[in-house]
Amino acid sequence: MEFSSFHSNDNISYLEEKIFKDSLRKKKLFNKFIDIDNVQLKKIAELSTNFYEQKKTYLMSQNYTNVLNYLSTPYGKEKLAKTKNTDRTISTYDENLAFIITCCDPECKMFKTYLACDNSLTKTEKNNAARNSVGFFSKRIVYAERDYYFKFINKLLTDVKVDNSNYINLVSPYINSFNTVSQERFIELYDMAVLWRNKINKEATYTTCLYNIINQASLLGLNNIEEKFTFFISTIDPKLHLLDIYEEECRFEFIEKRSLEELGFYNKNLIKIEKTYQKHFYPNDNKKYIK
Repeated sequence: MEFSSFHSNDNISYLEEKIFKDSLRKKKLFNKFIDIDNVQLKKIAELSTNFYEQKKTYLMSQNYTNVLNYLSTPYGKEKLAKTKNTDRTISTYDENLAFIITCCDPECKMFKTYLACDNSLTKTEKNNAARNSVGFFSKRIVYAERDYYFKFINKLLTDVKVDNSNYINLVSPYINSFNTVSQERFIELYDMAVLWRNKINKEATYTTCLYNIINQASLLGLNNIEEKFTFFISTIDPKLHLLDIYEEECRFEFIEKRSLEELGFYNKNLIKIEKTYQKHFYPNDNKKYIK
């Protein structure tokens, strides 16, 4: 077989389908790694590391192909299944994915690169950026890495350009007060926001913070929706400049234009949330805590 053919996307796609369709036929669907604990993951990582050290080459697409070939064999399936201390001889969908990730992309660079891609890029351009970060690309793997990252790594993501503004639109009707957040807790969250801003990509403050409060609230110690948006506003618009723009302009198209130019983001529903925030934390319009 020609070298280029061996490493072709068609060959990789064939092997992926061979492995994962076999799991689907047995109704072993992706379960977001729920059935894999840290003890088993350590065993899977040891198995994958030993395999990688024996088979690794300078070309990551070759390494990925080698992994897929291994997982398609009865020997590979049984070795992986035994990490669960079971009599099974067939590895599960999740175990196959965990083996691939721990072997080929243990830091989930593919997933993190995809999140950091500018929204102006096409899906193909994002796929290529993710491929360049690791050396191969698989839509199945990048989606699985999201759940893997949040369960087994879960370090604060600092560069996210994916825009989840719809979340604001969904929750804004339910944010009618900040009564669960005391002044003392507000100061804690505000100080945390100041520290957070020093850690992230400044060009993606809005999208990164929004992604954090949706997906990493527990890591940030945010206990409810009011704490999430106290932290969010304290981070992305601590001086409530969006409200200033709203009060100075008479038409929403002008508010949007100025907001995008001066703040870098705009969401109509955020205006209502900022009003509620101001009323609770600065009832006399005395923003004495603003830094």
